[in-house]
Amino acid sequence: MILISGGVDGGTTKHVIELAELLKAARPRPRLGSSYKLPVIYAGNKEARDEIKKVLGDEVDLLVVDNLRPVLERENLGPARDAIHDLFMEHVMAQAPGYKKLMS
Repeated sequence: MILISGGVDGGTTKHVIELAELLKAARPRPRLGSSYKLPVIYAGNKEARDEIKKVLGDEVDLLVVDNLRPVLERENLGPARDAIHDLFMEHVMAQAPGYKKLMS
């Protein structure tokens, strides 16, 4: 999985959009399962969300969460942390032998 973040809400969007464009050009693929799209979490400037969605489109499995740093003085780590945990459980642990039996 890849986490893209950057910029405070209301700030510049140029840099995070450039990151999304680089990611699209690189075309990374997930390691587990050829049928999966690469999970990407966007946790940056909320003003860039629409452009990030447009750039990455259907290339990845995009999940948008609240900004990691909505203002310079405050971090907001919870939403990104939760998304990382959920994706790990879904994409990595689901591949572990015996995991489905353990969960049931």
